[in-house]
Amino acid sequence: MSRTLGTRILVGFFFFVAIVLLVWLTTNAKNLSSLLKPETILVVYFPEIGMLRQGDPVRIAGLEIGEIKSLQLNQVDFVETHEHLVNQTGLADDRPFRRLPPSSTDQSIGPPKRTTTPEGLAIEVRRIPVDYKVRAELSLAWETAEKEKWLAHDYVIYAKQATFIGGMYVAIDPAEPSIDSWARKVEEGTEGRNFGRLEVAPLEKVGDWFKESGDKIGNALERIDKGEGTLGLLIRDRSLHDEAKKALQTISEAADRFRPEENSTITKLMKDEGKLFEKLETAIDNIARAAESMKPNETS
Repeated sequence: MSRTLGTRILVGFFFFVAIVLLVWLTTNAKNLSSLLKPETILVVYFPEIGMLRQGDPVRIAGLEIGEIKSLQLNQVDFVETHEHLVNQTGLADDRPFRRLPPSSTDQSIGPPKRTTTPEGLAIEVRRIPVDYKVRAELSLAWETAEKEKWLAHDYVIYAKQATFIGGMYVAIDPAEPSIDSWARKVEEGTEGRNFGRLEVAPLEKVGDWFKESGDKIGNALERIDKGEGTLGLLIRDRSLHDEAKKALQTISEAADRFRPEENSTITKLMKDEGKLFEKLETAIDNIARAAESMKPNETS
């Protein structure tokens, strides 16, 4: 009897463990598939992250391939190195010829230095301190072949809003030539240095548009109030108002002078209500018929 009870308890225990395991597999199917692939760690530094949270997804070219493993305040300072072309007058162009990745190895912030590239181009090198406030550690799961293929590209890394109303994710997308300044070679490992930025949220873009439009309207109203521009002159210049009033008065007086008298021909024509027109139409028809009857016969 005790053996049968013990067998039932053991079977019940294994049955309970199987149910728990099934529930866990159902809720963690995505994580289970990730466990079957080797983990790659990427460290990305952001100046701002918005509402990004630990556990938010990481997408490469739109494909979800990992998640944010940790977020913490950055304790490392960086310096960006800029190379500017030097024009014929000896001055450095405002637009950078090349913008190199930030580095923590050289912290010297001295005056700009003139040098020459191997191609013979004169450049001015400047080192500028930058502030990346957050260190994000990303956990990616992909095959070795996929990793080698993707890490061969230049990338832009953004913290983006997932939907119009909220939710965030990290996007790692191939860089376009137009944004060379953020094209980085992705570095693996916990000591890697990859740099991202926060993309402006759609609602913030709408808010900025309304603010910009409101500023423009406010500036226009301020100019009008100051009497600037044609509309401002019309509103603020009293002489223009007086001239317009005088012109309307002159037109009104001229119209009164040309008003026909009660017994004038024009007044009678206006009050005729079409009777004279009907008579003229009948007379023209009679003339036409008379002319037709007087036409010589072709056979005569």
